[in-house]
Amino acid sequence: MNKKDYIWQVLEKLSTYRPIARWLKVLLKEDKLSDDQINWLLSVFEHAISEASDKIEKEKLQKWIDVIKKIRSLEEDKTKQDVKDIQELDKMLENI
Repeated sequence: MNKKDYIWQVLEKLSTYRPIARWLKVLLKEDKLSDDQINWLLSVFEHAISEASDKIEKEKLQKWIDVIKKIRSLEEDKTKQDVKDIQELDKMLENI
């Protein structure tokens, strides 16, 4: 796949979300973009895709961290409840 094909595919996916993508597709199709402009678009897309991937990974990691924190909190609550229950049982045994 050459640069133009890659850019075309990215623009195709963006066309429904970003109106400017449609205009860029027209320019690309009509060979109105210079090699420097194509290279610039390529670098912009690569950077945007990289950032999106990083953001998705960060969000996934944050979700796992949140889950782990919730589990720890539940374990701490359970431990506190267990201690309280044991203390109550000890008091009951003392009264017998």
